[in-house]
Amino acid sequence: GELVYDTLAPGAVVPSVANGVPDLVPGSLYWAVCPTNGCIHVEPACRGESRCPTLGYCLVSPQQMIDELTAIRGVGRSRAAPICAVPRSARLPLLNSLDPKALASDTRVEIVIDTTDGGPAQVAGVTQFWHREYFRDAVEAAPDAHPRMRMQVIGDHVEKSIITLSSFAAAEVELGEAFEPPQGYTQFVTDIVRVERFAADGTAVTGGKFELEFYAPSATPERPLSVFLFAAGGPERLGDRGVVYPSDLHHEPGWWRIRFSDLPVTTAGCVTDFAGALDVNECQEGNPCDSQATCTNTDGGFYCTCLPGYVGEGYQVGLGAGCVRTAWAAETMKVTVEPDSPLDYGWRVSEIEIFVDDACTTPLSPIPEAPADQDPFTYVATHSTRCVALPAYTPAGAADDACAAKCADPTAEGCAGATDDAEAVCAGQARCLELCGAEPDCAGVNMHNSLPLCFLLSALDAAPAACAGPDGLEVAGEYRYIHKDTTPVVGGSSAFHGHPPGLVADGDDATQWWSANFTVAPLTEQLTLAFTGGAVPRSARVRQGGAPFAAGRYRVHLGPLRPSVDEPRFK
Repeated sequence: GELVYDTLAPGAVVPSVANGVPDLVPGSLYWAVCPTNGCIHVEPACRGESRCPTLGYCLVSPQQMIDELTAIRGVGRSRAAPICAVPRSARLPLLNSLDPKALASDTRVEIVIDTTDGGPAQVAGVTQFWHREYFRDAVEAAPDAHPRMRMQVIGDHVEKSIITLSSFAAAEVELGEAFEPPQGYTQFVTDIVRVERFAADGTAVTGGKFELEFYAPSATPERPLSVFLFAAGGPERLGDRGVVYPSDLHHEPGWWRIRFSDLPVTTAGCVTDFAGALDVNECQEGNPCDSQATCTNTDGGFYCTCLPGYVGEGYQVGLGAGCVRTAWAAETMKVTVEPDSPLDYGWRVSEIEIFVDDACTTPLSPIPEAPADQDPFTYVATHSTRCVALPAYTPAGAADDACAAKCADPTAEGCAGATDDAEAVCAGQARCLELCGAEPDCAGVNMHNSLPLCFLLSALDAAPAACAGPDGLEVAGEYRYIHKDTTPVVGGSSAFHGHPPGLVADGDDATQWWSANFTVAPLTEQLTLAFTGGAVPRSARVRQGGAPFAAGRYRVHLGPLRPSVDEPRFK
């Protein structure tokens, strides 16, 4: 009889798996010959004839797609040229020869729909093409990289239709041109669709209803699918020529219905090309607006709005005009210190002193030490303004300098600025700042520019920050608002337990900030000191820990933390 199974004899040489042969175990049964499947037949076929049957949906190789398109369109006709471009004398016989079917390769889907009365699709049921999913025969990673499509409405007076789907990358080969999404939108999340429809006499059908569904799961109601038509002038929004909305025809999420009320012609006078993309949220993907502006995303774009107290277009440098203040206000200045040489045992810093000159001689703060019951601070002046958000008051320590008590005789010395205001203090700037500095509840003073007159401002009922708001300061050319500024706000890239960054500004050389890491590469750790208001640091002295915790070189950066004008600043 016929040998069906066999074994490997003990000691036989077993073929190597590396040669493409699976492991064979001596003593086990294996097929003696390769088995055959009687349901599979292989036979020769003519390349000039279609091998996809009528009403079939065939996945084909790239070479077979070339052969099938030649059979559909005729020898010598470009696969990218629309059939409606064929002269009418040759077009009708060509259309009459087309059988309804669908062909899918890795870059293209070609669908021939026949709704002729008595035609094969009518006999088999026209739903053969309705609700079927069409997609390219490609394996792609991203969910939207392999789009699907369903036909719903082909239109009135249409008997033959050719629907072509092309991948974005292959559109120039498959459809004859490269399609680019408009600015402000993502790459296409659907295939490029080309629609050609014909009446019984072979004339192209334009206008009328047309409807299909796209599978685009990354589109959401908040970020809906946007459909673009490709006309000679570039992509155009669908606009009032149709509507796009989440499909309600089935339960699988991610499907979108595209309903054309009047399908427009975009190419060659008889073809409609379109595809779907998503809006890019510019505000989330690299905010293009100025630091003093808010960004609002729109469909296909964005706009910037300057914050209260600023005017301008609101864009970043290079994109347009930024935001500038409507009135002068002090900026937050920052000092950054970074090691510029490697350290093997960590970086330690005892103190960072800040100076208002370039020679490290004049400390930034005119008050080296605040009273014991207050945090360290410096005074910062905002010129030609006065604070109206905090009430003026006369603390007990300023009673003798109050204009009401000191200037009963307005001609007395120091009373040139005498006024009837009960809270006015008749004193020069040095004395007014001394009085305010001694009072924990004093936030600052409104100081007259030319007279010995000031008003001490109480922070008992409102936070000092109220004066920094848009309604806190009032333009007043004869005054300047001088407020206490806690100096500085210290930050660090890391910190070892028990050695926080704030220790570099506590005035004590015995305390140190330590980096959390022992191995420190150049420019990988940093200390920052931020000064709000009008403080302008010009130089710094850095006192490091002793060897081996001190960097041989370090960098100091000086400049504004958040500039209000888009111009280069000093560093």
